[in-house]
Amino acid sequence: MDSLVVNDGASILKICENSYAHKTPLILHQPGLKFKAVIVAVNLNAQELVIRPADPSTDFSVLDPNTDLFINNAPNSILFRTNFRGKVRPFFAIIKIPDSLLIRNHRETQRTNFNHIKLPVHFKNFTIFDYQLRNQQIEADIFDLSESGIALKTEVETIQRFKENDKIIFTLVNGYSFTRKVEGRLIYVKEYENFMHESYYKMGIAFSDDSCGVTFKRFIDNQIYIQS
Repeated sequence: MDSLVVNDGASILKICENSYAHKTPLILHQPGLKFKAVIVAVNLNAQELVIRPADPSTDFSVLDPNTDLFINNAPNSILFRTNFRGKVRPFFAIIKIPDSLLIRNHRETQRTNFNHIKLPVHFKNFTIFDYQLRNQQIEADIFDLSESGIALKTEVETIQRFKENDKIIFTLVNGYSFTRKVEGRLIYVKEYENFMHESYYKMGIAFSDDSCGVTFKRFIDNQIYIQS
């Protein structure tokens, strides 16, 4: 078991959402101060976490909004540095979702790169209200994959149909359909340029739960075996 620095947006968000879902206490540190808090909301669009004191009698207002926070969780398995967004209130505060964090005593989730393997993925944007568009199959290539999320390589025509936090339903990989529902949420869209100065886009999608990631990865492993 080793420590792991995580700077992948989808993985960081997944960790934050798990802390929120399980009400895992966070320990806030500033010079001479130490508070226990819990996450009460995750704002994807603003990349923020809303936190409140774990103990209702605790007053957050003694924290300095201009000084960075060091935060670890109660099991002391994650550590990150962040800062406040706006004024610190006595009973709640808003902090930035970190760009990176350290996972202690954690075996790194294997991330498979698909630079030399072409496996087209078909998926649907389930957030669109229009029935016909919502059920339209969209194709993209896998960029990389882990059990927490997937990155897809696609073109601008595809990107224009999506926005952050859209619900994604995966339907086919390499022409084969899943035996169970596999879904996720769009976390980010980034533009890149290859060595020929051609633009392409990368969509980062966090799986909705661990079982979706496990199912997807096993399915992909089978497809790679079939192609070999």
